[in-house]
Amino acid sequence: PAEREVFVENEGQLHSRLLMARIPRPWQLAIEVVVQEQLRFLRDNFRWLAGGFLLLMLSSFGQTFFIGLAGNELRVRFDLSGGAFGLIYMAATLASAAVLPWLGRSLDLMPGWKVTRFVMPLLALACLLLAFAPHIAVLVVAIFLLRLFGQGMMTEIAFTEVGRWFVASRGLAMAIVTPGLQAGTALLPSAYVLVSDSLGWQAAWVAS
Repeated sequence: PAEREVFVENEGQLHSRLLMARIPRPWQLAIEVVVQEQLRFLRDNFRWLAGGFLLLMLSSFGQTFFIGLAGNELRVRFDLSGGAFGLIYMAATLASAAVLPWLGRSLDLMPGWKVTRFVMPLLALACLLLAFAPHIAVLVVAIFLLRLFGQGMMTEIAFTEVGRWFVASRGLAMAIVTPGLQAGTALLPSAYVLVSDSLGWQAAWVAS
């Protein structure tokens, strides 16, 4: 009988533990609620979030880390020293920074999707100019356009439009689209190197 009582008591304790394990704790419920809300937010706003993410990712074509991938080839092609190339890059960057406030004003006058329609083709044109620049003056123009429409306007459009699209969840939206910058930094240089090793650096810029 004593052994039977112990067995019944242990069985009761096991049942209680199993029942307790099935009841989620408050912090588990809170995490589930947050995850569900964020998944719903992503689903309901996927179009806008994906647009901002891709704009920031594609701004990499005008970022220093990406342009620098072709630095050696450009210096050799135009017989430039490291200092001379750096001077050209600085001048083009400062010029683009001076123009950006005037061009950025276009976002106050028309919808972002209309601005994107002329910014992206001009960014693509800048990539082609850099690849096939016949003269150093064209190289300067190409770098200027890359910095203005890539590093400048693509990020400007992304942050401005995400700020307009979202009000109550603006911080969450920014946190979702901003990693587009990191995605570009992580993925695009590797893609550039793969194409460049196979087809040459100019083909890599054409593919950009």
